[in-house]
Amino acid sequence: MAAAIAFYVVPREHRGTGTSIYFLLTTTFGPGLGPFLVGLGSDELRSISAALAWSCLLVLAAAAALLRLGELLSREPRNWLN
Repeated sequence: MAAAIAFYVVPREHRGTGTSIYFLLTTTFGPGLGPFLVGLGSDELRSISAALAWSCLLVLAAAAALLRLGELLSREPRNWLN
């Protein structure tokens, strides 16, 4: 769903660049930073289960932000000049 929204938002002439950046970021940040941040959270919270629960809450917050973004993008654009 996130890829579909990203491809819808990017103009047609920039979709090749947008696609490559999207896949670069999802393959770098997802598998690269996910385990690091859970490990960092488990060090701070002194519990791997608490760190995993914390990361699940972050996923829910990101999903809510994505839904809100989709709602904002589906609205009629404002005309700031009038």
